[in-house]
Amino acid sequence: MKGLPPSQVLVLATKKNFWGSQSSQLFIHQVYTPKIYGYSEGIINSWALFFLGAFFILWKHPQAVLIGQASRTAYLFAIFKRWGFFKSLTFITIDPIRLTDREILSFQKVFVYCRDQIKNRSPEATKRFQWIPLPASGDFDRLVSTKGDYVLAFGAAYRDYPSLLKAAEEAHLPLVIVVWKEEDLEWNDQPIPKTVEIRYQLSLGDCLKLVAGSRFVVVPLKESSVPHGHSAVVQALRLGKAVISTKRATVDDYITDGEEGLLVEPGDVKGYIQAMKRLWEDEELLTQLEQNALKKSDQFTYSHFAEELRRVVDGL
Repeated sequence: MKGLPPSQVLVLATKKNFWGSQSSQLFIHQVYTPKIYGYSEGIINSWALFFLGAFFILWKHPQAVLIGQASRTAYLFAIFKRWGFFKSLTFITIDPIRLTDREILSFQKVFVYCRDQIKNRSPEATKRFQWIPLPASGDFDRLVSTKGDYVLAFGAAYRDYPSLLKAAEEAHLPLVIVVWKEEDLEWNDQPIPKTVEIRYQLSLGDCLKLVAGSRFVVVPLKESSVPHGHSAVVQALRLGKAVISTKRATVDDYITDGEEGLLVEPGDVKGYIQAMKRLWEDEELLTQLEQNALKKSDQFTYSHFAEELRRVVDGL
């Protein structure tokens, strides 16, 4: 297939973030995860999307199937294709967290948001991978970025808030942390430092307003090869914010130390103190990092993501 038109692609996805946006309508044939029981990507809902997808394949006869934000369903199609079903179809998937090398070979193209996901894969599986920047979720058109009087941290997965809280206490800087529940802080009922404000269960829109109004953003991560923290990082960069984050924590595709932000050793409290004080006090450095972040911000739009998908589909 050369120059495959989007009209010949069937999308199977969970309808949220990019897949709930106008930009995703580039692909006119879309089937969304039905929410029968539990969360969207639960086992029952994933099987339901699989059967709906199989039905639409028989009905619409697409030349390719793109599975986005539905990792369990991608796994099911990989298994069935290995068993001899859907032989004539080209399959593409995104963020394949559940797929082994053998299952990866069922897909002609596999998009990842983090190049660390490609490490330790077999040479044959590695050929199927392609990195694509994670699009920042949220409505950014109504947001105006200003240089505020507080530092912001937000998110929960694999966060190292104990190191950040200790750093904030010693640095005496105003810090706002947004989490879903108190346990996300892993602070063990210790008193919250006086310069720190914790906010809980904010909507995405309210959280992004805080990002837009912050002086800069900190995404303190635990060292891990598991992709994490990318959503917060790209949302901050999308708004032209300098970002302090962590080395060896899968953010290298988005932040280069000294360009869009500063990277600190994992768990290094003094490193966080120095980085935060540096950006708080050095206006020239902060402005330069913000300008660099803004230069990259278009990479994290839904429209850019759609064009990247179109470009790859066109080359199939």
